[in-house]
Amino acid sequence: MTSEQDCGGNLRPELREIIQSLLDAVGYVSPREKMEPTNLIERIRNALNVKIRSSYRGTEDCDLDVDSISKKAASVVEFFYFDHGFEQKMSFELYAWFFFYIDDIASGSRDILENFHRALLQGKAELLPAPLARFPSVLASLYDHWDPLAAAMMATSALDFITGTALEQRRHVVAMEPSVHAPNWPGFLRTKSGMATGFSCAAFPRSDVPGVASYIQALPDMDQLMCLTNDILSYYKEELAGETMGFVPLTARITGKSPFAVLRNMVQEVRELHHRIAATLSGDDDALQKWRTLEQGFVAWHLAIDRFRLCSDYGFVW
Repeated sequence: MTSEQDCGGNLRPELREIIQSLLDAVGYVSPREKMEPTNLIERIRNALNVKIRSSYRGTEDCDLDVDSISKKAASVVEFFYFDHGFEQKMSFELYAWFFFYIDDIASGSRDILENFHRALLQGKAELLPAPLARFPSVLASLYDHWDPLAAAMMATSALDFITGTALEQRRHVVAMEPSVHAPNWPGFLRTKSGMATGFSCAAFPRSDVPGVASYIQALPDMDQLMCLTNDILSYYKEELAGETMGFVPLTARITGKSPFAVLRNMVQEVRELHHRIAATLSGDDDALQKWRTLEQGFVAWHLAIDRFRLCSDYGFVW
């Protein structure tokens, strides 16, 4: 039982008000009518399954639910990048597939994740367990559809994600008491494990936005908005699971503020970031439209996906 519920299981209204204020802060409008028909979404999911099963040796022999991970990866493209071309979607879906795969195996694969970069730098990635051995080739394929600098940032974001995920699995890191003298620790860990830069850069494929100069100045604010938005919309799920390494609980412990006070401050920051990003991109309609598609789809995804329980428990309809 979390602090958000009483003994009878009734939900507190404060969190619903905070989430609604977030939707207002980003001017949320459901992208449902713009999204692809179901048959096209299924085609993407099926193509990803075929790609994974045919290209990544070992997936048939290990305890891996390929279909489940593919469904998660397809949902990201379905909501975040529904106006991308098919090949761009497939490229990013493979990238997202590994995001969910690594997240799924993290608790039992800390040593593998901690030594991934070493194997990569030594040119021995093929010695990693399947399908992780093929992740470098997935990162290299990003250059086919994104500006080289954007692809590089997407790749380094993925590598940071592996480091951040391994950090979150270190027993002594999890057990340590957050220091009041380390206010930037929660944000640092969140940046490492969040992959926000990768997801932000993916919004701007080379065919639609030719160069990074169109959006690079807004990228730090995009990253921050996506991290904060995810933390706000994930808070309920993480509280139910008793997670303590998230941005909100860590910040609350360091600052001495209540989690709700931290969440309200985060919503205010999201509001400022939303307006600032729009102003920065105002000179490029294509870049602004691509960002708005990602921003609105990112929020819709959190409302629609069962794991966050915002629809089932709080009645939010995406």
